[in-house]
Amino acid sequence: MEDFDFDTPITDEEWDTLEDFLLDQQEITPFTTLSALDGFLTAVVSGPEMIPPNEWLAMVFGGDMEAPQWKSDEQPEVIIGLLLRLMNNIATVMAETPDYFSPLFLAYREEDQEAPEDEIIVVDEWCHGYIQGFIMRRHAWEGHDEALETLIQPIFVFGTEEGAALIESLSAEDEKALKESIPDHALSIYEYWLEIRAQDLEAEDFSYLDEPQEPFFRVEPKVGRNDPCPCGSGKKYKKCCGLN
Repeated sequence: MEDFDFDTPITDEEWDTLEDFLLDQQEITPFTTLSALDGFLTAVVSGPEMIPPNEWLAMVFGGDMEAPQWKSDEQPEVIIGLLLRLMNNIATVMAETPDYFSPLFLAYREEDQEAPEDEIIVVDEWCHGYIQGFIMRRHAWEGHDEALETLIQPIFVFGTEEGAALIESLSAEDEKALKESIPDHALSIYEYWLEIRAQDLEAEDFSYLDEPQEPFFRVEPKVGRNDPCPCGSGKKYKKCCGLN
């Protein structure tokens, strides 16, 4: 893969490229919209453990890095590069400029509505994507204090089937307020795990790194592949014990 500047924001044309890819792969990927993908990657960078790129990339590709139907030899490099940049952009904003953190929610207006305040925000896809990231490390997320449960609760409400019943019981004002709380809650979740990971790292015992390491000496001379086998068979090492 060629060198990428992972700090470069995704351009409008590159967003279109990612969106087209998701639509082409909708039979295999759980993320059929950019909103769901954004939510998933936000959870990946916000959780209790670092998830290796090959693991979360496989999730985007339907569980298997070989699953996508690529249109060209160059497409895998382009798409993987864009996904890595998007993940890095999300992580950088949350860590360095959290005031600019803005989840990629969907929005639409009814045909007879034109004013910005008439725009209807849809968070369900983003929350569903976030939950997929949560599931990848469910064992590490669960079992923590009530503060974390409170923070993630709005995401579960809009991102799971179980939350649908609760949404129906909310007033329009309460539903709107719950939606609007998600960005702040997502940032707080990121900061929650960041602090815990920092504490775990501080508590880690690295004293063994300061201990002098004993030099390794080979007791017996190294046997060449064409040398007589030391077992006494009379065969060459590569034809005898060297086979194992």
